[in-house]
Amino acid sequence: MDEEIHKWFMKDKPIEFATKEDKYKFYIERLKEAFDDIVWMAIRYANNRRTFAPTIVREACKIRAKFGDFHLKDDKTLDGPTTDGWVCKNDNLRDLLEKYK
Repeated sequence: MDEEIHKWFMKDKPIEFATKEDKYKFYIERLKEAFDDIVWMAIRYANNRRTFAPTIVREACKIRAKFGDFHLKDDKTLDGPTTDGWVCKNDNLRDLLEKYK
């Protein structure tokens, strides 16, 4: 593994693992943290976009939820569904906040 990536996983603190399984569990936890740190920005970006972005965010949240302990906080900045022009109900992501609260 690339040394910089390894340092990121370790948070610059050397940790000894009893087994490779323990090490990979630790890595998965760190990846979950990274996802949780950026998902709120992805939701804000993708909300009401008439692109593939809302679908990608929905799929990412679904995958992250399979790892357990996934919750989204309410975000008052998210607009409700848009009514101007062509609208796809899945473009609005406010329902994710309710589904994963």
